[in-house]
Amino acid sequence: MKILKKLPLQQNVETKAVLKKLTAANKALAELKGMLWNIPNNEILINTLALQEALYSTSLENLESTEHEVYLQKLFPENIISSIAKKVLQNFITIKKSYGLITNIGQLKQKHINAINADLIQTDEKNYHYAESTLALNTAGKPIINPSKHRATTKDLMSNLETYINKNSSYQLDLLIKTAIIHYQFYSIHPFSKDNERTGRIVTQLYLIMQNLLPLPVLYLSKYMNKFKYEYYKLLREVRTVEHWENYLLFMLDGIEQTALEAILKINKIQMLIAGFEGIIRQKYKFYSSELITNIFLNPYINIELIEKKLNISRITAAKYLNTLAKDGFLKKEQMGTANYYINSKLMQIIIEN
Repeated sequence: MKILKKLPLQQNVETKAVLKKLTAANKALAELKGMLWNIPNNEILINTLALQEALYSTSLENLESTEHEVYLQKLFPENIISSIAKKVLQNFITIKKSYGLITNIGQLKQKHINAINADLIQTDEKNYHYAESTLALNTAGKPIINPSKHRATTKDLMSNLETYINKNSSYQLDLLIKTAIIHYQFYSIHPFSKDNERTGRIVTQLYLIMQNLLPLPVLYLSKYMNKFKYEYYKLLREVRTVEHWENYLLFMLDGIEQTALEAILKINKIQMLIAGFEGIIRQKYKFYSSELITNIFLNPYINIELIEKKLNISRITAAKYLNTLAKDGFLKKEQMGTANYYINSKLMQIIIEN
């Protein structure tokens, strides 16, 4: 097992192949960023694409849920749809909370990473401590924790990573390459006793936002990692054991490019669907309002209570609106126990499709 080294890297990792792929990844990400600035209600994308990141990040831990279960859990928080759906939903909540943090302070310190991990596992962060250890990767690429005596301690490595994250001027590398290095380093340090990987994937998203590469946490990179799970862990292991960075960096850059391009397609389709709903509902129904349209896209699964509250109308009126939209095919009416709920099924089709 090789000792995990502190950053910055002492080798040149910007090979010709990496630089070529870097151009494509930066182009795709810039296109996505430009599109996001033109979205009138960013919350719609956060509630759809960021939730995809939470779903696939949890799936990488071999904890499987579905969009249906997660949106039901979000709509009916008092019920336990499934324990994994609750875990995904907590991941989503943590993404939103940490996004708010990074936009306000513009830095990512150890204490913030501690808070992210504590929020994921719902533990008091003040009583949560780093695992004093280093790690190796087994043949499946998963972490093996080994107590550290003569190696740099976990806290030293995390302090070094904090400096690397927050001081760009000291390290002359493209920010996407730095993103991949930070992702690997956090994974390898493995500072917490649980949920290191999900914490690390949130850190990756936050770094892109912190560096103004994206304005929103909507790059669901975990889907790409999940699709190529074996290769992902294999490449992490190769970096650790033989310092073979090129293939790992190409993988991460390709993931950023492909995920950005997929997000662009989804956002275009969502925008077209919103415009279509708005045009028809405005013409056809006297009860049209922009707030109504916003809420059936903010919440792909919605119920009478939510519309009653958001539009400040009576329960009877809210039920009338939703039932009319369901009758005419804009929403799909479903039931859980004695409670009715309504699905924006056309939006869900866009969210789920590959």
